[in-house]
Amino acid sequence: MVDHPGNFGGSDSWEDAGPWRHSGSIPKYPDELRERAVKMVSEIRDRDGKGHGELARVGRQLGIHPEALRSWVKQAEIDGGERPGTTTGDKQRIAELERENRELRRANVL
Repeated sequence: MVDHPGNFGGSDSWEDAGPWRHSGSIPKYPDELRERAVKMVSEIRDRDGKGHGELARVGRQLGIHPEALRSWVKQAEIDGGERPGTTTGDKQRIAELERENRELRRANVL
């Protein structure tokens, strides 16, 4: 079996998905692929409803682990106001403030 996303040797089981299960590294997916995958899931859910294997199906089609796709869809729902949670913009701002806070604490120690 070739060790790259999308080649699962014909197995339908994500348990056998070698690249994620055995390599110890997480593949970085391009932003365009993330956006396309989230859009595909959204379109399927609009058409068929939620809970019809759409994450696994889109994941297989695009070579994306379904748990990665699930987290992207969840974050897109949060960012779109469809689900409660911390938006991507807020997470970035919190990280900036935490970084600034650490720098100020270091400056006060000196």
